[in-house]
Amino acid sequence: MPLNTYISNNQEALIDRLAQNTSKPLSSPLKTEVFITQNRGMDHWLSTKLAEKQGICSNIRFFYPNSFIYELLKQANPDLPERSPFETNILTWKIMKILPDCVKKDVFNPLASYLADGSQIKAFQISKKIAEAFDQYIIFRPDMLQKWEKKILSHDIKEEKWQAELWQQLTKDIGPLHRSNLVENFYKQLTNTVETSKFLPERIEIFGISTFPPFHLNFFEKISEYTRVDLFLLNPCREYWGDILSQKETSKIIKPGADPEESHLFQANPLFSSLGKSGREFFDLLTEKIYHNEPLFEDIEKEKMLSHLQSQILDLEEQNEKIRVKKEDPSIQVHSCHSPMREIEVLHDQLLFMFENNKDLKPHDIIVMTPDINTYAPFIRAVFESPEHENKKIPFSISDASLLSGNSIINTFLSLLDLSRGRFGVTEVIPILESPAVQKKFCFSETDISLIKSWLAGTRIRWGIDSKNKTDLGLPPTPQNTWQAGLDRLLLGYALP
Repeated sequence: MPLNTYISNNQEALIDRLAQNTSKPLSSPLKTEVFITQNRGMDHWLSTKLAEKQGICSNIRFFYPNSFIYELLKQANPDLPERSPFETNILTWKIMKILPDCVKKDVFNPLASYLADGSQIKAFQISKKIAEAFDQYIIFRPDMLQKWEKKILSHDIKEEKWQAELWQQLTKDIGPLHRSNLVENFYKQLTNTVETSKFLPERIEIFGISTFPPFHLNFFEKISEYTRVDLFLLNPCREYWGDILSQKETSKIIKPGADPEESHLFQANPLFSSLGKSGREFFDLLTEKIYHNEPLFEDIEKEKMLSHLQSQILDLEEQNEKIRVKKEDPSIQVHSCHSPMREIEVLHDQLLFMFENNKDLKPHDIIVMTPDINTYAPFIRAVFESPEHENKKIPFSISDASLLSGNSIINTFLSLLDLSRGRFGVTEVIPILESPAVQKKFCFSETDISLIKSWLAGTRIRWGIDSKNKTDLGLPPTPQNTWQAGLDRLLLGYALP
């Protein structure tokens, strides 16, 4: 059976279709429904929406694409370890273990100079970067890794030599257990025996994933021959938009002084063409596949600036004239803030304004997205948990945050450990003083912290405990701008009349 794709510009339309698909029970009540999503926030939202539409949402397992693929591979090959040794977090330590011996070889000269001082922190950091690069190679360049394993290199790429040798050493120690090799063997098992397909789920629903690399898409396309696979995709445009180019891309093609219309290059909405590159490549890839496609697009009424923009993108219209909108139209807003804390304060005020002007709007109707939730998590808690008035408290939950982001004591403890190995810089000490746990222990107030900051600025303390500390770091024993010199100045200024 072909892979089923449901494409819409409206997430609610996709949810309705998903609810319709899953309303048909599986062959056994003991079988589990399998959903593949991109993050925990989507898991929670899907569960809530399906419960609203169906009355209940239970017996569902949520996976991410890589974890689902590895689970199937493990079922096909029970001898595989519980976790893939090529996971980034595991591979980092394996690379760090073999790097000291590797950098002794001439081919590793680009790394040898960086690791010459023997710093374990540097070794860990570079190992993590290499592991992340290899993880991307497994998904996007499996053919290159297979060539490396056979010791076939492209001699025109210098960086490839040490990466290839490092990869060969890893596969020698761990074995070729990475996803690209395992998947090839998995395909052969599916082809050679029908019995192997029995461990496949009866139905697989893929929802909320914006783009798929070819590796993942090919995998689900292959297993759709043996079980039902439904792919739900959010697409802002119902027309083919694989040919649109951004202004930057267009400027590289059109010669200076030439008429853009004569080049026959289509100019879509500039926001869409400049920010939609990854989506454009993905949907362009989809057009090459033969799937069972069901479009679920919905027209958009042009009422406000946002709906005008959405409608233009939906129908791939060129923006040839300016749109006249009302001054009080709040559908698109840009706020410039000087710090993350201020960003969250403005967000809180804007949400209160929205609730005040729309009585039907509820907190569970709102999702706020940020590129790095761990950076913003402590500020979100500070603002949303302790508003000025109790009636302004907005219920909230934070998804995809690490455990460290919610535990200030652990973060402070780890910062102290880092401080003991570092240069004792002011920018490293101040956050420790600002920690609620430290303030409580030493009876600091916010006023005290402000006073300490003014002392540090006045005495010009920058880094280093004292001149001996600088010597231990392999630097000249100059006392200037150290903590000892600053404290001496501070006490001397207090002692003198």
